[in-house]
Amino acid sequence: MNELAKTMTFVGVAAVMAAVAVGSHFMNRPTNSADFELVGKPFFEEFNSASQAQSLEVVAMDPETARLKKFSVENQDGLWRIPSHSNYPAEAVERLATTATSVMGLERQSLAGRLVKEHERLGVVDPLDESIEDPESAGKRVTLKDAGGEVVVDFIIGKEAGESELRDFNDPFDQEDDEKFYYVRRPDENQTYKVKLDIDLSTKFSDWIDPDLLRLEQNELTKVVINNYSIEEEVANGRRVIFKKPGDILKLGRTSPADSWELEGLAAETEELTNARVNEILGVLDELKIAGVRPKFKYKGHLLLTADLELNQRPEFDPKSREYQAATDQLQYELGQNGFNLAEMDGKLGLVSKYGELTVGTDKGVLYTLHIGDTVEGDETEIEIGSSSSGEAAKKKDGSVDDEKSKEKTDGESKGKTDAKADEATPDDKEADAEAKEEEAEIDNRFLLVRVALDESLITPKPEEPTKPVEPVAPEGYEPAPKEPEKKDDQADDKPESPADEEAPEGVKPPEGEAEEQKKDQRNPEFVKYDEAKKAFDEATVQYELDMTRFKDDTEAFAKKVTEGQKLVDELNERFGDWYYVMSADNLNTLRSQREDLVTKKEPAPGAEPPPSARPDISFPDLPVGGTGAPTDANKQPMKEGEAGAEGEAESPKPNSESPETGESKPETLKPDESAADQPKPEEPMTEEGQPKTEQPKTEDPKTEDPKTKVEEKVEASAEGTPESGEDPKPETDPSAETTDAGDSQGEPKPDS
Repeated sequence: MNELAKTMTFVGVAAVMAAVAVGSHFMNRPTNSADFELVGKPFFEEFNSASQAQSLEVVAMDPETARLKKFSVENQDGLWRIPSHSNYPAEAVERLATTATSVMGLERQSLAGRLVKEHERLGVVDPLDESIEDPESAGKRVTLKDAGGEVVVDFIIGKEAGESELRDFNDPFDQEDDEKFYYVRRPDENQTYKVKLDIDLSTKFSDWIDPDLLRLEQNELTKVVINNYSIEEEVANGRRVIFKKPGDILKLGRTSPADSWELEGLAAETEELTNARVNEILGVLDELKIAGVRPKFKYKGHLLLTADLELNQRPEFDPKSREYQAATDQLQYELGQNGFNLAEMDGKLGLVSKYGELTVGTDKGVLYTLHIGDTVEGDETEIEIGSSSSGEAAKKKDGSVDDEKSKEKTDGESKGKTDAKADEATPDDKEADAEAKEEEAEIDNRFLLVRVALDESLITPKPEEPTKPVEPVAPEGYEPAPKEPEKKDDQADDKPESPADEEAPEGVKPPEGEAEEQKKDQRNPEFVKYDEAKKAFDEATVQYELDMTRFKDDTEAFAKKVTEGQKLVDELNERFGDWYYVMSADNLNTLRSQREDLVTKKEPAPGAEPPPSARPDISFPDLPVGGTGAPTDANKQPMKEGEAGAEGEAESPKPNSESPETGESKPETLKPDESAADQPKPEEPMTEEGQPKTEQPKTEDPKTEDPKTKVEEKVEASAEGTPESGEDPKPETDPSAETTDAGDSQGEPKPDS
């Protein structure tokens, strides 16, 4: 091969290799470099302030029911409301600000997919797309708009990405070690990116409102009245007649939050209040939660049922017009559907509820009245806002209600379908349906209407103005009492009084000169009486001024509490006035307590004394019972030294005996010769040797009582040095030793003092 051929061969090989290199370059190059150019850039560059967001809409699909759920919040004339829930006030507006802040500056961090067919796998299918086959492939679409309605943020959040990045590996105290990543895309783009996102998007109604219905504290409650009446209906002569069936009326109250609860009509001797049940009721009232809302019917832009739950009779409303009558019929139908009625009471229409009512008062003067209506059934959305077709079939465009025939026809068709299904159901299906109904009955909810009023009697007792004292009128010719002459400095204050200064004994007239001097000092008794009244008036005036100062302070404090209470009542009525509320049935069962739930029979306290028996009292009222230190019984025969005391105790006399004829106990008397020998009396005769004479006791039945009175016994005890009842007596001594002492004192008793 010549050189030319070799050269051409090398050139051809080089050309082929160059072509391969060029082809490989173009084959491996991305189809669209713009997909990668957007990585690291924000989704919405123009959204740089959370205040730009004036509305939020979240759209998602329920994977279980495949139903589309929409939730929206927007600013309407300075008030945040929830259009998806009949414009109910959005009280958790900070959640919107948090959401807006979390998406502000949101960046595309890495490309996860470029094709439409990848959307289903990443869970970023638009939930508004009507061609969705798999509900789990749909994401959450979040849209923020400004005050002019222009979209400032719009993206779809898909499934959670499987990767995470550690925030700080060396931080052992960090509760959340990693940040979550989600697949996110814009609805107008096919590319999907993996994004680090910290956002809490909830479509639950309760997450966007203040669920605390009554906004009260348990320790503020001072009054609870449970009226357990019920409403029953009958149709007579084509008219619907309502009957109010009375029930227990339980009145609980306390003067202040620091006091104990009391139940009116409680028999304190045999019954006691079940405080655990009372605390349970108070806890339910404190934590009563909103499960759903329904708007009230309006007529010409005004509520036909006012915040006070009375029929609105504005001057511009003509009660005789057909339009107004149709509106009242519409209101009655709506009330009836929810378990309420307007009935004539005391000459005017008043609201009655199917399951009674509850009155609750606080120490702030706020008096709540809760009317409990009918049950509410359905899924979460139906409980929150009701069915879109609920009640609409029976309503006409002019606000009136369709005739009863149409309603009966619908009910009949529904009943026929239900009966047919029941006939076709198997026993297992019936059992499952029964269990489902039982479970549903346990978790059902009820309608609630609330009205609020101010009751000043619930506030700290209103101060009462003190009575101003009346100044006494001086008598005619009044002369003040003469002033005592002032003592000079050289006069001694401790100068002893002369006998003349001392008061003369009663019955002894003072000397003639002193009597005249006393007469000169005496004035008219009316003057003296006036001086005393004037002194009392001056003291009362000082106290009155102090009481008036306290009264003014208390009045200002009371007026401030009334003003604050009225402000709170107005705020609550503005909140409650437009709505029917839905509450949990569990709470209802606690609030509708019966008397047997609150009252228990009182059990006798441990160690309590048994009831008194019919046995007559045989104790000695003037003598201590038992004990070695008890004084010697006057009716007890003397014991010789060394004798056992059991026999003497067995023969101790009884103070009372029963009459065989009447059965009544009579006081027993002791014979004079049965007195104790060891208690000598002053009048007893003495022997020549100075020893008292003693007589042997007789052996008759000693069921008698010493005829001497109690005073005489004390006098004798004092004369002889004998200790009175209750003191330790002196130990028995030898009679001869006592005689010696008596002889030393000449054997004479001490005279009575």
